[in-house]
Amino acid sequence: MQTADHATGIEGAGPDVDVLLLVGGTVCDPVRRWSGVADIAVRAGRIAAIGAGIRACYPAAATLDCGGAVVVPGLINGHTHSTEALGAGFCDGMRLGEWLPALWGVLDRLSPVALRLSLLAGARTMIRGGCVGAVDHFRQTPMTLGAVEIALEAYRSAGFQVLLALMARDRVGSDGSLVGAPTGGPALAAAEHAALWRAAMARAEPAVGLMVGPGPSGPVRCSDRLLEAADGLAAEFGIPWHLHLSETADERRVAELLYGAPAAVHLARLGLLSPRVSLAHGVWLDPDEIALIAEAGATVIHNPVSNMALGSGIAPVARLRAAGVAVGIGTDGAASNGGQDLLESVKMAAFLGRLDTSDPSLWLNAQDALAMAISGGRRAIGLSGDGRLIVGAPADIAVFDQGSKRLGGFADWARTLVYDRPHGARHVLARGRVLLEDGVLRTIDETALDAGLDAIAQGGP
Repeated sequence: MQTADHATGIEGAGPDVDVLLLVGGTVCDPVRRWSGVADIAVRAGRIAAIGAGIRACYPAAATLDCGGAVVVPGLINGHTHSTEALGAGFCDGMRLGEWLPALWGVLDRLSPVALRLSLLAGARTMIRGGCVGAVDHFRQTPMTLGAVEIALEAYRSAGFQVLLALMARDRVGSDGSLVGAPTGGPALAAAEHAALWRAAMARAEPAVGLMVGPGPSGPVRCSDRLLEAADGLAAEFGIPWHLHLSETADERRVAELLYGAPAAVHLARLGLLSPRVSLAHGVWLDPDEIALIAEAGATVIHNPVSNMALGSGIAPVARLRAAGVAVGIGTDGAASNGGQDLLESVKMAAFLGRLDTSDPSLWLNAQDALAMAISGGRRAIGLSGDGRLIVGAPADIAVFDQGSKRLGGFADWARTLVYDRPHGARHVLARGRVLLEDGVLRTIDETALDAGLDAIAQGGP
């Protein structure tokens, strides 16, 4: 970082030495549908001023050079599983029904050291891809407070914002099969899950963007009592909760066998659809379910790469958006996605839905998909604001080099970022904290991380 030396004033600016300036970039705000050359002043974790030439207002401020780069709101990964980072691509050649039982045992055997490294490895990839936060549908069986504390410590040290949605299930066989009751192995009762969630949620740190909430696996893997306990705790603590919904045709079939109705209808009957809840996947939703989700104000998280990898189907994103449903974008876990590149998922979201409808007026464009990865994810994670780069908003910002040349203007900037997909961000800030500067991670020791990952690959702890 360098010290500012010249500029002219702008509304929102004011003298302050505790300011970081992002200078010389082209701001591309897909939520506001606006772009232009502008500097951004960051103070106390928020945007203090934004506009062309504000450096003179902050003569003592440090600066980040954004020349020749595009500055965008920080992305939010709306659905991932951090424990899968050590098993990238594990799903190859499997559908979800085969993949789950093959994977679960591997994840349950992760040591505390491997668990921490897995979280940091995923956070590293997401930060390098312009993410400032994620919904981590966190799975460990049995779930322990020790595992929660490892996760929170890892995310705190990385400066990464997260909703740690603690996965639970009490209606699935030990082999991962979708059944009406456990076929073997221990299964905690709803009350026991709720007690664990309550204890874990007390360890949250909302002031730094670390939240803990319930994360039931999904309606076909959870009893009504467990689902109701999750929603009740979320309401009590004023935080979001998260679960899978209708990811595969098999899940839809099982839901209809169990409840005599699709899963979203069942959730609505229980009064569990609300703005508090985000629903991962939603591939097999019918028009009535979409209408219920829209009316309730719930969020759906689209995971196009994972859905393709597992052959799960094409989510009805165009119909969801047309009905007014807020939609975010996620990578899902690395074991089904192959990685944690959210911009890849944004690109696939823009293209995959075109196979679901031949009407180009319903197709996502680059700016729509990018806005979904910003605003929809913020709803799911429970962060304030919608991601717009405006004075007073949280300073969640990603800066990318231009990539290939373009004609200019907002639409072209968005297309370049989504379709040309630059190789990693230049700078990333979360709540004003610099996580990545000039391509160098400032909050994660990559040398130590890589050494730990190498040790695990060679049979270490």
